[in-house]
Amino acid sequence: MTALKNIYQNGHFSTPPCQECPFSAQTINTVIWFVFFMIYFLKRA
Repeated sequence: MTALKNIYQNGHFSTPPCQECPFSAQTINTVIWFVFFMIYFLKRA
């Protein structure tokens, strides 16, 4: 879970806030979470 928090924090803080596109940061975070969980479950399977 520590690695998951680090990946989430890195992806969250590396994206600068954009007032014109407030959904971009959340979308990037969602993609990072999705990719991380896919790799995590594939390795466990």
